[in-house]
Amino acid sequence: MTKAGGQASAESIAGIEWPRLPGTKPSALAAVLAQFKQAQWLPAETLRANQLVQLHSLLSYAQKNVPYYARKITPEQFDPLFGLTIESWRQIQILSRTDIQDCAADLLSQNIPASHLPLGETQTSGSTGQPVKVTSTAATRIF
Repeated sequence: MTKAGGQASAESIAGIEWPRLPGTKPSALAAVLAQFKQAQWLPAETLRANQLVQLHSLLSYAQKNVPYYARKITPEQFDPLFGLTIESWRQIQILSRTDIQDCAADLLSQNIPASHLPLGETQTSGSTGQPVKVTSTAATRIF
């Protein structure tokens, strides 16, 4: 991945030599890892509730800002005014490899928050015949 202007980033997280993690801040990654370390001991119900809160936020955003999901997630499947349940989550169609290849432009958000920039591109090797290309953000690269 390269920075804007085409120059590769030399930034990486200490102790990780390969693969390097360009574009991430070690303090941000350390904070995420600390949360994951604590979350592993949470009761399953608490972990599930926290995940549903994050999924609710993600689906709300996707319905408003991603053309593909504006069409695919119906109000019957998910209404942002109400909480998300495991049952309603299971009604959301799983995104397929073909969906990604055929609808790439419609899968890109029309309103990417500034805190998620810069954008980059990630792709598979194409071992099945056709590579999958996706746009990544600074936030997705941390994960």
